[in-house]
Amino acid sequence: MQAIHPQADTSDKKQALYNLFAAYIHTIPLEELIESVDRARRDAQLRYVVIYGAACNYCLGRAERLDGSYLRTFALDLKEQLAQALAAFVSSILVGPRKRLDAESAAPPLRQIVDVLQQVMCAHDAEKLAISVLEIYKDGYREERSSK
Repeated sequence: MQAIHPQADTSDKKQALYNLFAAYIHTIPLEELIESVDRARRDAQLRYVVIYGAACNYCLGRAERLDGSYLRTFALDLKEQLAQALAAFVSSILVGPRKRLDAESAAPPLRQIVDVLQQVMCAHDAEKLAISVLEIYKDGYREERSSK
């Protein structure tokens, strides 16, 4: 018997992930966030997360020349886009196919999520957020396992 997961349930979980990441990212000072995103890009660590808009290389480079309302708008855009990108990527880890051939994708979901989050935050915060992500999706995992 196959468990049926309503689309609204998945949408609610994605929204919960976005809210979780947005709440965390809004606590990070803009300079620190720009530095971590820029460092991750230079080190080619953001290979899985493609961020458009405010987080593109051109916009990140211009951020230090902004001030006032332009800087506040940029900060909000950057934080929102990063939260959306992380929520989408982490959600794809949790709902995507589990059978992968390459060793990196075969890692448990918790390890994959921590690896992605560590690209833009410290290891401790990445681990705490990854555990929170699994709590959000816990009911889905139970239903999936019971259907097999």
